[in-house]
Amino acid sequence: MAFIGDALASSLHVGQPVSTALVAALAYLGPRGTEALFNRWFGAKLSGD
Repeated sequence: MAFIGDALASSLHVGQPVSTALVAALAYLGPRGTEALFNRWFGAKLSGD
């Protein structure tokens, strides 16, 4: 999750404090929590909400 968070922060061009917070949030959620969050967001995009 640290590598994914670092790559996401790099692609979003955010600074160091935000990058660290992003990595910490993804590490807290873990793979299953991140997948659930993504599925909820993607499902809302598909339904048009």
